[in-house]
Amino acid sequence: GCTGGKHRSVWAATQIASWIEAEGHPVRLEHRELAKASA
Repeated sequence: GCTGGKHRSVWAATQIASWIEAEGHPVRLEHRELAKASA
């Protein structure tokens, strides 16, 4: 489910990617299911 119109997994992935990037590692974040929904 989603809360406030945001999917929790998308939010979590974005937060984790930001943290990894802040640690100096390159990050490429893709939301496969969101891409399928808009195609």
